Amino acid sequence: MANLIIACDTLKYEVLLAQARTGNKDPIHWVDGMLHMDPDRLRSELQNLLDQDGSWDHVLFAYGNCGNGLVGLHSKKYTVVVPKTADCISMLLHKREETITRDTYFLTKGWIELEKNIIKEYTHCLEKYGEEKTRQIFQVMLHNYNHLILIDSGAYDIEEYMDVSEELARKIRLDFSVKQGGVGFLEKLFSENWDDEFCVVEKGKSIGMDDFGLSGFTQINTVPDFM
Repeated sequence: MANLIIACDTLKYEVLLAQARTGNKDPIHWVDGMLHMDPDRLRSELQNLLDQDGSWDHVLFAYGNCGNGLVGLHSKKYTVVVPKTADCISMLLHKREETITRDTYFLTKGWIELEKNIIKEYTHCLEKYGEEKTRQIFQVMLHNYNHLILIDSGAYDIEEYMDVSEELARKIRLDFSVKQGGVGFLEKLFSENWDDEFCVVEKGKSIGMDDFGLSGFTQINTVPDFM
């Protein structure tokens, strides 16, 4: 069966690990993680990819709902498979962990490496406004956040990102911790083990909000609105 994987590049390390573990050789089209900031642009980019001609039986999205960025996508050519998760982060935490809350800001290696991320924004603000003004700005921007969690997905050496993440948490006055994650969801996606945790959208049908099964669940926070 010929499949194409479309994945956010913030999940690059996790996607490649899941492929290695499953022996999956499907080609991957990487999508710019910055598109998370604008779900409408994300949807437009993903729809353009679905509209392209190819010899695929299925298109596998390594995405969650991501701010409704996948709602409305459709294909006349391919069957589309989407994980039933709120976003990429909940995919790594297996979507319904009790620790998934609105007041938590999550980091992964992929998010830290984004061209525009909270660490770089803090440094830029510090250089432009100084320490006291920067502290005030971030207090306002992050007023809904109480925790910063670095996810250990098993796809990289967590120790390499501990210091920078913990230092950031101290500067922006959030409680810091590390949360164990994993790539099991992605392994199931790439192994075609599409159980009730996945939505299989047949040709000609659109992805709907209800397909994600998110009633009662909220979007996880990774990038604040100011980003």
